[in-house]
Amino acid sequence: MRRTATILFCALCFLLSGSVASANTTVLSNDPSYALAPFSFYCQPYKYSFENNKHYVPTDGPCAFSMPSTIGSQKIIAVYQGAVGNATLLAGDGVFNTATLVQEDLVAFGAPVQDQDYFAVVWDYDLFGGSTGALGQALATGTALPVDAVLGQNYFILPWKWGTKPPSEYEPVVIIPGILGSWEKNGEWVVDPILHTYDNLIDTFLANGYVENQTLFRFGYNWEEPNEVSAHMLANKIQQIKQTCACSHVDIVAHSMGGLVALYYIENSEYQNDVGQLFLVATPLSGAPKAYKTWEGGEVDFGEPIPNAFMQTKFWLEARGSGYASVFDYIRNRPIESIHELLPVYNNYLSTATTTLQYPTGYPINGFLETIIAKLNQVYGKVRVNTILADTLLNTTISGFLIEPSTELPKWEHGKIVGTFFSAGDGTVPRTSIENIIGVADKEFDGVNHLQVVATSSSYIFENLNNNGPTTIINKTYRVVTSFLYFKLFSPIDMQIVAPDGKRLGKDFSTNTEINEIPDAFYSGFSTGNEYAVIVNPIPGNYSLQTIGTGSGGAYTIITGYGDSATTTQAEITSSTTPAQVINHTLAFSSTSTVLTLTKETPPPPPPVALTPDSCIGDMTKAYKNKWITKKAVYEGLVFDCKALRDLFKTRDSIEKVPLANRTKAQKALLSATYEGIKRVLAHMDLLAKDKTNTQDAVLLIHSYTTWFRDHELHQ
Repeated sequence: MRRTATILFCALCFLLSGSVASANTTVLSNDPSYALAPFSFYCQPYKYSFENNKHYVPTDGPCAFSMPSTIGSQKIIAVYQGAVGNATLLAGDGVFNTATLVQEDLVAFGAPVQDQDYFAVVWDYDLFGGSTGALGQALATGTALPVDAVLGQNYFILPWKWGTKPPSEYEPVVIIPGILGSWEKNGEWVVDPILHTYDNLIDTFLANGYVENQTLFRFGYNWEEPNEVSAHMLANKIQQIKQTCACSHVDIVAHSMGGLVALYYIENSEYQNDVGQLFLVATPLSGAPKAYKTWEGGEVDFGEPIPNAFMQTKFWLEARGSGYASVFDYIRNRPIESIHELLPVYNNYLSTATTTLQYPTGYPINGFLETIIAKLNQVYGKVRVNTILADTLLNTTISGFLIEPSTELPKWEHGKIVGTFFSAGDGTVPRTSIENIIGVADKEFDGVNHLQVVATSSSYIFENLNNNGPTTIINKTYRVVTSFLYFKLFSPIDMQIVAPDGKRLGKDFSTNTEINEIPDAFYSGFSTGNEYAVIVNPIPGNYSLQTIGTGSGGAYTIITGYGDSATTTQAEITSSTTPAQVINHTLAFSSTSTVLTLTKETPPPPPPVALTPDSCIGDMTKAYKNKWITKKAVYEGLVFDCKALRDLFKTRDSIEKVPLANRTKAQKALLSATYEGIKRVLAHMDLLAKDKTNTQDAVLLIHSYTTWFRDHELHQ
């Protein structure tokens, strides 16, 4: 080893004997931030610095060195195989300029084994030691260091290892789902709890050493918001993760539209150079034609029938509850910009009977995706990107439409669909959407669709992250969803659903906790603003939907939807509730019909509340303040009558305490006069109620008191 190192160093001495840098180096940057930061080193395909003593598997080729500011303008860079003091020089060159990031153009790593030691070094040329190569010789053979060599001052070393990462070195991975891949629960967004698209991917990582919320993180988000908003939330999430793991980088696995969220983050000002690897799984880099049907016509179509039915039903429920006239009205006027941001930005996906349109003429414009594509090269320069494509091999992916002028404006603004074209793809994203932008994908999975590719690619993604495949692959089969019931509440109510078999879902009113006894059902939790529940593959029969009034009560709406691969239907009911009032509803769901029937049971009348002269005074005062009673004389007359009744009731009660046989003649006469007085006061209140300035509410209030007093106080 030492003889080999000496020979190599003589070669390096010769290379450095000139006054200029070797032709084997390339200046990558003069940005002073590289010089001020800690020494960094990395080789292709990595885009960020290796860390001390961690494992990597670079390819033969270029490696980048930062130039620390404490070293003079003449520097030497080198890569060694082995440990300091017992190493072989693989590549080295002089750098005689003010560059701050320099590339050694060719480093060959030989045939390393697992845990093979390597290190990169940069040092001040003054330490080279002329023909003896003093510092370099010491690093290679263990001879004495130059007396003026100071580690971290005029020379820097970064040791690393070759091979598979152990779990202790796993960098945090963030899973970003696509559209419909997140659902809200108690104010937080959780990743696909219904279709379980991402579960096998996540579980494979967990089975092979990743730890939930330590090295594996799920990023749920409100996919109805613009991708820019979601990217901002992603930025916050990544900052939180870096604080949790005390690390500088995360890796991202993003599916479908989630890839656009990640790309927007990396391309914009919030990015902090903190993404190491990015996996774009079936991401529509130049759009998906199916988005045209949804945006232009309100006809949801993003691939598989059940996800489509879910989205169509969700949009319909949200539209009805929020006052929109239709799904189209909701999508365009809320608006749901994320759908607009999926519109294709390439030629030929729209055709008329005579012309194939060339984007952007005649197309809905997608400025968001145009910008993503324009900046994509920047992403490849910052991040190690891996694109994954799926192909069903069925050639049934929508690739474009034949259109004609709309007769239903504002729907189909750019043309109503009268024909559909198909091509190769994953059932949602055509191959061309990806290949038009990046050419051949890094990895292709055939025979799987847009959702299935997530689980199918889990082993490939794991291997590329950690330089070795997983020892355990989770491939759990989840119950196929063929139909569903969707319940959506618009407050102020919470709910509990009881299925025909007696299993419950929702809020336990007695314990104020959540219950979920129905297999594969999902409940949003009662801390969600407008709570909802989903029951997949529902059994037919009557579903009891019990609600309890919350807050101060008031009007509420319940909207229910049913969906399967062929149809969606809805039913709704609006009523009112009081605080803590429990109301029973019934949703009738038949095995022979998709029609839903939602009814409300008439609640029993509330127990009578005793009315008194004092409550009479209070209520008349409130009615006057609320302008139910507008004439002051009427108000004062009613209050006077209420007080008179209080005195009359007191007199009556004092006499009636005396046994009838013991009452004097005077007491009997006074009691009779008291009852007559009560009757006259009530008659006067009836007269005041007829005043034309009173509102109907005032009339009902006054009559409620006179009726009560006649029924309960005139017991002579």
